[in-house]
Amino acid sequence: MEKNTRIRLWPTDCHFCETPSLTPEITLYPPQNCSQKPSAAMLICPGGGYAGLADHEGEPYAQLLSENGIFAAVLRYSVAPDRFPAAYLDACRAIRILRSKAQELNIDPSRIGIWGSSAGGHLAATVATQP
Repeated sequence: MEKNTRIRLWPTDCHFCETPSLTPEITLYPPQNCSQKPSAAMLICPGGGYAGLADHEGEPYAQLLSENGIFAAVLRYSVAPDRFPAAYLDACRAIRILRSKAQELNIDPSRIGIWGSSAGGHLAATVATQP
């Protein structure tokens, strides 16, 4: 899997809002150490007040994790004008996609975490604590 590969979260005709502000997707950052052993993975949710996404809270974190042997995926989740539960559903879907592609991505499906900053931290906490 190449660095910066993007995976769309939803089919093109599936939107929670009639005017989505962006296309929900994950950008992949595989570990740089090419181990045969499946690695842990981290889904990164940038902040932005649910109105936008702060780029400086996504890719730099992913690169740091990748350099240290952890598979990272940066989530571009639904923001305004979309509202709850759109971003929550995006994050849950991203984790399901990572689990479903675990063998292909060489990640351990039982070691997928979620990390966020600001609004992304709120989203991560919501995903981690809700059914």
